[in-house]
Amino acid sequence: METDELSYALHIVLRFELELALLEQQLPVEELPQHWNRLSGELLGIRPPNDALGCLQDIHWAEGLFGYFPSYALGHLISAQLGEAMESDLGGEGAIDAAIAAGEETRLREWLARRVWPSAAR
Repeated sequence: METDELSYALHIVLRFELELALLEQQLPVEELPQHWNRLSGELLGIRPPNDALGCLQDIHWAEGLFGYFPSYALGHLISAQLGEAMESDLGGEGAIDAAIAAGEETRLREWLARRVWPSAAR
């Protein structure tokens, strides 16, 4: 799904609510498209023109992969927190974009190596 930061989080809420209803057998699979379209309208203000752009837009459910979307939300939140901490340490708002524009990606990797990766390896 092509989306902005807020819509992405709402898309995750949409998927999680429908996944949970499917797994708890509160939503028959046949009714998934109509519930997707309703929730999509409520949360995102859009109704997809067809199921390929709606409930079938990615491969997770078709492959039997359930439970992924809440972890995507956590990753989304963690990345925002890391970005804010990195910018603060490297000079304030815009520091990440400035480093990339100046070709200083090494500076960003060094920050990750110092502040993030050691904790992740534990």
